Amino acid sequence: MLGMVLGLIAGYFYWQYYGIYDGTFGFSSEWWVNSIYGSLLGGLAGCFVRK
Repeated sequence: MLGMVLGLIAGYFYWQYYGIYDGTFGFSSEWWVNSIYGSLLGGLAGCFVRK
């Protein structure tokens, strides 16, 4: 769960600083898409480092 929350925050900050705002690339054009992808990747990474 912690990995998902950290991934969600990281996805938002990725969009904030590196996002493409004109909508040509769906991964970077919307903040909520980046947050969902970040949450999923954070949860996946959290599963691998779990004891």
